[in-house]
Amino acid sequence: MFNPVIALTSAANSSTAVEKGKHLRSAEEFYQRARIEIEVNGDWQESGSMILKALREERKAQSTGPQVVNVIKVRPKTKLEFSFKS
Repeated sequence: MFNPVIALTSAANSSTAVEKGKHLRSAEEFYQRARIEIEVNGDWQESGSMILKALREERKAQSTGPQVVNVIKVRPKTKLEFSFKS
């Protein structure tokens, strides 16, 4: 039996996995370029820049997927819950 909710969830999970994979591959490419810059060209500044770009891609990979924001709502206090101190 076809369940549209499960189909949407699995499609979202596969697209999330693809997106994470893209970011991680990009990070790996930046690390490789950083290694080449320092070992072949001796360019510390460009190597550092590539490492920062790789770290940014890793951060993007970690934050890819559904974001849970404001799910837990705080109930307002009622008049009975206030404690007045004198």
